[in-house]
Amino acid sequence: MTSVGYIGLGEIGAPIARRLLHAGHDVTVWNRTPDKARPFEAEGASLAATPAELARRCDVVFTCLLNGAALEDVLFGEEGLAIGDPRARILVDNSTIDPETTRRFAGRLRTRSAIEWVDAPVSGGPRGAQAGTLAVFMGGERTAVEAVRPLIETYGRRITHLGPVGSGQVVKACNQLINFVSVSALAEALVLGAAAGIDVEKLPAALEGGFADSPLLREYARGLTDERRSGVALQVSALARFLQGDIEPALRGRFAAILLKDLHIVRQLGHSHDATLPVTNLVTSLFELMDGKGPNPRRD
Repeated sequence: MTSVGYIGLGEIGAPIARRLLHAGHDVTVWNRTPDKARPFEAEGASLAATPAELARRCDVVFTCLLNGAALEDVLFGEEGLAIGDPRARILVDNSTIDPETTRRFAGRLRTRSAIEWVDAPVSGGPRGAQAGTLAVFMGGERTAVEAVRPLIETYGRRITHLGPVGSGQVVKACNQLINFVSVSALAEALVLGAAAGIDVEKLPAALEGGFADSPLLREYARGLTDERRSGVALQVSALARFLQGDIEPALRGRFAAILLKDLHIVRQLGHSHDATLPVTNLVTSLFELMDGKGPNPRRD
C-alpha cells in the first residue's frame, strides 16, 4: 500500500482517484471545489485542506487539472504542494498541458522540493478511466516512471514510457490532433449523408469493419444511446449541427474551449519544431468559428 494524493477530481481525475482508492491505497484528495472531494471521504479517502497539506501526507501526488495556470497555482501558489517540506517524492501529472510548460514546471519543482516529475496524460475518456483501460503516455526519468507504474496500472491498460519529461505531453498532442481531425471528418460525413437522404444513424454500423471504422466512430455510436449525449457524441453532433447552420450557445462554453486549448497546444508544438500542420490549422479555425469567433461557414 502506498500513500497517494490526488488533486483535481473532474471527469477524468475522479474515476482515476477511485481506482487508486479501490486498489487498496491510502488516498488523500483535494479539489478546488470542496463539494467534489467530500464524497471520497465516505468511500474511505482522507481530505486535505490545501495542496501543501496533501503533499506532506503522501509519498506520490497525482494531478489532473484544466490547464497550465491551474496547475501552476496548485504547485507553486501560496498553499501549493511545493510549500514547506513535502513528504512526496514523485508527482504524476495526468493533465493535458504543453510540453514546454511541463518541462519548466518539472525543473522548478525539482529545484524547490526535490520532487521528480512524471507527465502521464491519458486517452480514453471518463469511461476508460472508470474501467481502468486508459492509454497512458509517460515522460520522465526511468526510475521515477517504474516507481509509479504499479499505481498507474490501476487505471491504465496501455502504458508507454516515451522518454524524458515532456515526452508524454508530446504524444498526447499527437493523440489530440488525430482525435479532433477525426471528429471533424465524422461530423462532415453526417452532414453529407443527411443532405443526400441517408439515415445517418446507420452510418457507424455500415462502416464497421471497413477502413473508416475506428474506436472514435464506435464511441460516437455508443454515445447516441446516452441521454446526456456527452463526450464524442456531443462533440460530433454539435459540430454537425453547426455545419448545418444551428448551434446551441451553451455548447460553445461546454466543450469548444477545451478542444481549442488542446488544438492550440498542438499548433504551438508544431510551430516550435517547424512542423507543417495544415489540417490542424483548418480544424482549429473551424472550432474557433464554432466558438463564436467568426461567421457560420454554411453555404446558402
